[in-house]
Amino acid sequence: MSKIYLVEATFDDFDSSWTKVIGLFDELDIAEKVKQKWDNFYKENKSIFDEPDSWEKEPDIGNYGSGDEWTDSNEYWTLKSKYGEISEFNNVRIVEFITNTDNFLNDQMFRTDPMKELLSQYNRDYKLKEIL
Repeated sequence: MSKIYLVEATFDDFDSSWTKVIGLFDELDIAEKVKQKWDNFYKENKSIFDEPDSWEKEPDIGNYGSGDEWTDSNEYWTLKSKYGEISEFNNVRIVEFITNTDNFLNDQMFRTDPMKELLSQYNRDYKLKEIL
């Protein structure tokens, strides 16, 4: 029974969540080193979005985006446009998979009971056809 380890970074913003695959590894210790490397990268670079000591409130001239807060400033949003992935970072995780197995039925996320039944029935019928 062989295993592989999927290393992925997770991200989220105000209305969605997503993942980016970092790599697939057949050794857990390598997967853990890669996980730590990229987790450190995102955590070390979060400071890009810290309010600089030199930042001053922009004058209100009726433009959208100017305000009293650092996170409303043009400077902040320029950084977001360049490095937004860093601010949206959540974590890096390792997901373990056993190779050469069909796991599709085990994934129950967002499935209704009727859909689960239909998938199970199809899988049973498929296996019977394979035997006959």
